[in-house]
Amino acid sequence: SFSVAATALPSPTAVADARSLSAEVGPLSISLKSFSDATAERLRALAGTCGDSDQAFLGLAVVTWGSDVRNYVGGTAKFGASQSVRLMWCGEDVGARVFGSD
Repeated sequence: SFSVAATALPSPTAVADARSLSAEVGPLSISLKSFSDATAERLRALAGTCGDSDQAFLGLAVVTWGSDVRNYVGGTAKFGASQSVRLMWCGEDVGARVFGSD
């Protein structure tokens, strides 16, 4: 199985000013509290960098996938579900750029 859930966040500047974010994304409740000044500055730097106004929003996307190897190789073992959370800006994953060095 495979699913994608997403939610829009306040502007990069608003999130940077708050130095925290909380969101419900699909089945997940995500909360980042009190991130660093450097992270806040990297978030603030995103503002005004999107050339496509239709995509100029900050958001979180969660991709969830589960697999049952019987579906692929005829076996009997099962794998559990996995999830990936992405910080999106202007249609691009910017999580590593914003949070990567902290």
